[in-house]
Amino acid sequence: LGASLQETVAANPETIKAAEFSAASAKQESGTLRWLLGINALLFVVEMTAGLIARSTGLIGESLDNFADAAVYGLALYAVGHSVKMQVRAAHLAGVLQLILAVGVLIEVVRRFVFGSEPESLVMMAIAFVALI
Repeated sequence: LGASLQETVAANPETIKAAEFSAASAKQESGTLRWLLGINALLFVVEMTAGLIARSTGLIGESLDNFADAAVYGLALYAVGHSVKMQVRAAHLAGVLQLILAVGVLIEVVRRFVFGSEPESLVMMAIAFVALI
């Protein structure tokens, strides 16, 4: 493809140490992100199920927020160890996802306002309590 080497530079020991630290840091960060992804995915499933049973826009909205968080953690997990450009793309995609979910929740709130819907308060309170733990 016509590529050629332009120049070489001697390796700096500090640069090598920084790269090794970065790799260890990325491994630790990916472990943390996996935990956060799992917790938010579980909360999404529980709150969405309860929100649908209780007909609660609040719980559905909260579950979608957990879904968005899980998606963001998934994107961050993918971006860990990749280039800064990839990390920026992941951040932009996460922002777009948050916006789409927010618009969806607003549409659902308007729909329920127009057509009416009364949530089950006991289910809402029980799930809110579990989410606090």
